[in-house]
Amino acid sequence: MEFSQLTSPQIKVQDEQTAHQDLLKSNLPKSKLFAAMLDGANQHFKHHAYKNIWLGINKLALIHNAQFLKKRSPQQKLCAVLKSDAYGHGIDIVTPILEPLVDCYAITETHEASLIRQISQKTIIRIRPATALEVIQGLKEGLDIQETVGSNDQALMLGQLAVEHKTRIKIHLNIDSTGMGRDGYSSNLKAWEITLNQIEQLLMHPGLDIVGIMGHLPKSGDVDTQAALCKVYDFVEKAFIIKEKFNLKNIETHIFSSAGLLRSHEIPLEIRCHLTMNRVGAALFGQKSFHCEDVSSLRHVMNACTFIADVYTRYAGEQSGYGGYYTVVREKEQHALTAGGWTIMPREALRGDSNDRGIAPIKLVNEQGHYHDVLGNPSMNSLACNALSCNGDYLLSRNDPVFIMADPAFVPGQTSNTISHYVQSPPSRITTTLGNPYYAARFIIEYHE
Repeated sequence: MEFSQLTSPQIKVQDEQTAHQDLLKSNLPKSKLFAAMLDGANQHFKHHAYKNIWLGINKLALIHNAQFLKKRSPQQKLCAVLKSDAYGHGIDIVTPILEPLVDCYAITETHEASLIRQISQKTIIRIRPATALEVIQGLKEGLDIQETVGSNDQALMLGQLAVEHKTRIKIHLNIDSTGMGRDGYSSNLKAWEITLNQIEQLLMHPGLDIVGIMGHLPKSGDVDTQAALCKVYDFVEKAFIIKEKFNLKNIETHIFSSAGLLRSHEIPLEIRCHLTMNRVGAALFGQKSFHCEDVSSLRHVMNACTFIADVYTRYAGEQSGYGGYYTVVREKEQHALTAGGWTIMPREALRGDSNDRGIAPIKLVNEQGHYHDVLGNPSMNSLACNALSCNGDYLLSRNDPVFIMADPAFVPGQTSNTISHYVQSPPSRITTTLGNPYYAARFIIEYHE
């Protein structure tokens, strides 16, 4: 018997080259969202090998989020944080969309700046200290990356490299007045005079130009508004002293990231007016893990879709997945098998021991909008779900499309949410398990929620 005869009648697979064409022409149910995914996939697979994980980057949602965040503080510049390959969404995909909507970009890796430079000549800021090799790479490629400085050792290294390459490097002073404690010049009373003396030394360096003062709020999403207010006020005060003392009045001043901007209305205008820029990443891509009302206005940018590979029967008392976290409770319970932890999402987001049912804090959603429990702990390339929907109205079949969603019941007060909600900062392009172009097909879709 030929392989094509073993496949579902929905999809007749003839050979590897035409597999995606058969899929796109099949009679799979086409909701509005899945129809948009099909359109995007149809274009993508004309030029790329077929993959069973589809990540639709919703252009309309990304535009909406950028415009919404800009309206939150129209007088300040909007800096798009594209670290970690744009939070797994793909720098090469999102930069052309964001280019007319943002004022500048923030990155952590030199290769991220290289990707942006293929599209944009706007300011690029590295929002962490760089190693010498990273800086050299950026100088050789002419990427014009503005670097973050939190110590004079770092600054002198940058200055020396700038002189050696016969250029000047623009720097942002990182003032640690918020308790981040990770890096940055100390604003502690005992160290403040030392910090000011160090900054004065930098002004005389032939290879450095101070173009900004930055900070970072470690608890900007905290419900304790008064505590956050005090930290912002302290940062603004220290930045004001530096700018006045060294006549740096026209430089950028920025401390708010996504959560800070969303809650900026809680900060008095007389304090906010000293800030010139806001850095947004998580909110830009629709992540909603913030303690503020306006989070409901954000739209999810990434839609993760995969397909049911098989459906099989399990009996009461049997276990499912590594660790045996889930135990079958009904006779002849139907399980479906699809993509797993390594190919589409972080394994930690799916651990079956996250609650006492052995059911992970996400769900699969079928074309009719019914939820299906993900059961137990997934392997690297597969996971099991209950083929019967949670309301008992739908039974998954082989080759059915399903979307990866967060469990609304697991995230109090949230509506259904893409799994990217659980990913604050995915790893780099090479190792990321969400938005990884080596394991998933990423493409643009246009979908109105």
